[in-house]
Amino acid sequence: MRHGSWAALASERNLMLGSGAGDAPQKVAAIDGERSAVEAKAVAIDATLQARFPQYFDLVQPRALDGTHVIAVSSSV
Repeated sequence: MRHGSWAALASERNLMLGSGAGDAPQKVAAIDGERSAVEAKAVAIDATLQARFPQYFDLVQPRALDGTHVIAVSSSV
């Protein structure tokens, strides 16, 4: 497996899709597998950050507010 960036793999995938080459479907499938591996690594990194540094994780990926919080804040204005 090559270790390309997500953007590089997406670009390569688009070139393969537009090439019309006979082996394009196989190459696209291989690229999709690589993209899945990159995504799995990102998910693992996020899980580690969330477990070890929950405040940082909340800062960089805040959770959505629930409806009761929005209503409470809106009512106080």
